Order: sequence, then C-alpha cells, then structure tokens
Amino acid sequence: MPHEQLPPMEPERRYLRIHDSPTEPTTSKPLERELLYGTRRMSKKVGPKKKGRGSKSKSDPTEEALEKAQKDVRAFRDQLSRTVLLAETAESRRQTAIQEKIKTAKELEEVRHTTQQHTAFMVTQNEMIVSSLNNKIEKLEESLQKLNEMVKEKDDALEQLKLEFSETLTERDLKIDRLKMQLSTLGVMCEDAMLQAVEKLTNKLSEDYQLIHNNYMPWSQKTLEKIELEFLNPPFLDAQSTEYY
Repeated sequence: MPHEQLPPMEPERRYLRIHDSPTEPTTSKPLERELLYGTRRMSKKVGPKKKGRGSKSKSDPTEEALEKAQKDVRAFRDQLSRTVLLAETAESRRQTAIQEKIKTAKELEEVRHTTQQHTAFMVTQNEMIVSSLNNKIEKLEESLQKLNEMVKEKDDALEQLKLEFSETLTERDLKIDRLKMQLSTLGVMCEDAMLQAVEKLTNKLSEDYQLIHNNYMPWSQKTLEKIELEFLNPPFLDAQSTEYY
C-alpha cells in the first residue's frame, strides 16, 4: 500500500523524533551511518575560522564541504523522519485494523453465542410444545377410540333393535294374515249360519203365515188377490216416486 506523503516537520522536532531514544539510531546502510556520525564529529571539532581584518574573504573548501554534508544530513534526517512517521502511521493503522478485526470477531462470537443460546432456547421451547401437543393428541386419540367403541356398541344395539323390529313386523304381518284368514273363515261361517238362520226363519214365517192364512181368511180369495195387486202396484205411486236414492 503506498504511503501517504506528510508535510515536513520542524528541525528541532525531527531531531527529537530521531534521537529521543537513549541508543544511537540504526540504519541499514553503513555509508549513511558513517556519514551521519562523521558529520557530527566534524561539526563539533571544526569551526569557522576567524578572518583577519586585512585579509580578504576567500571560500574555504572544508567549510563548503561541511555545509554540504550538513545539508545532506538534514535532508537525510528529514527523509528518515518521514519514513519513520509513515511506518509508524502504517503500523498504527495496521494495529487499528487488527483491533477492529478483533472487535468484529468478538462481536461475531458474541452474536454466534447469543444465536446459539437463542436457538437452543427456541429448540427446547418447541420440543416442550411438541411434547405437550403429542400428549394432547394421545389423549384425544384415546377419547376418540372410546367414542368409536361407544358408537360401535350403539350401532350394534341399533342393528339388534332393527332386527327385532323387523322380526316384530314380520310376526305382526303373519298374525294379521292369520287373523284375516280366521276372520274370513269366521265370516264365511257366520254368513252361512246367518243365511241358514234367515232361510229357516223365512221358511218358518212362511209356514206360519201360510198356516194362519189357511186357518183365518177374513176376505175371499178374490178380495185377497185384489188387495195383493193393490199392495204391489199402488195407484198413488208414479214412475219417479219408485226411484230410490
């Protein structure tokens, strides 16, 4: 990941940033380390020479080299400070990302644990509900079985009653048929007896009438014939009056 370019720090702050530790700063390049230490020694031992009043100002190669070396050292310090700052920033960001990942992992673990607990609770609760429903279903099945047995008993009793009723109807029909036959026979017998009795009575009455008629005749034979004729054909009866409704 490319490092972000930060603005350069002040010289005093950069110097403290590099030399804040008790140990000397380490670098991977021996030449840069030697240059850094050599520049320090030269800055301590070599100082600016005093110029005489009468001498003309001339450029000293040693002083120029020293100034150039100091500039290079300052540039190197600036570069090193920026590199260290960028490295620390990257490390801080990496640690922050790691902490965030750890926090996220902990939160996920807590969520997973909570989910497991909730799932276990829901499973236990559902198992209790299912067990209760199974018990209720078993009780209902037992009640239904008892009711089916009762219905079967009632059906058997009803079938028995139907059979008895059918037998009773059959027996009643047979009795009615027998009674009809007996009544018919008795009717015929009574009819014969009544006819015989009526015939006997009629004959007896006829005989008695004939006997009385023969023994007692208040009118003559001719008068009786007229009376009989008048009785059978009365003059006051016309054709319409002889119709009976």
